[in-house]
Amino acid sequence: MINPAKRKLTINLALLRVLESCEGFLLPQDSLFQQVGLEIKPTLLLSEFEDWLRGLESLHFALAIKDNLGGGPKWKLTDLGKARLSEI
Repeated sequence: MINPAKRKLTINLALLRVLESCEGFLLPQDSLFQQVGLEIKPTLLLSEFEDWLRGLESLHFALAIKDNLGGGPKWKLTDLGKARLSEI
C-alpha cells in the first residue's frame, strides 16, 4: 500500500522541480502533467495532479497564467516556490 503522505511529498517535489527546470518560462499545464507523470509511480491521476497543483498555487509556490483564447493555464515557479524548494 502506498503511504499517502509520502506520495503527496513526491508529487509536490516533482511539480516544483519540473517548474524550476523551466527557468522562469511558462509551462502549459498539459506538458507539466506529462513531465511530472514521468517521475511518479504508480501512475499519476489527473485529479490528484490538479489537486496538488492548486495546493501549490494556494501557498503561492506556483503561479497560473490564463489566456483569453481558451487555452489551458500555463504555470511558473514563484520566488517563494524557489525558496521552498531550496529548503528541501
